[in-house]
Amino acid sequence: MAIGALFEVPGFTQENYEAVLAAVGEAQPVGSYFHIAGPIDGGWRAIEVWESEQAQRAFQRERLDPAFDQVGLERVAPTFFPVHNTFPPLEAMAAGGS
Repeated sequence: MAIGALFEVPGFTQENYEAVLAAVGEAQPVGSYFHIAGPIDGGWRAIEVWESEQAQRAFQRERLDPAFDQVGLERVAPTFFPVHNTFPPLEAMAAGGS
């Protein structure tokens, strides 16, 4: 079952986000369907859809946490939620993305 990962980080800025993104690298993570991010009042939000919680946790351990460490920012962990529906369907995103 697909899962969503929600990151909401008070005090996080676009500059913080771009620094972490650069440290993570451009290769799409294995098991990732999509990622969106943008500012919220007083911080930053990112929402991702993954094929499984295990896939997200592997990415977090292998690439995301080291990126936060590299740029000197406190690590951020997501809140997970089950994904009931996406538009376009996950099958279409998987065929075109990974």
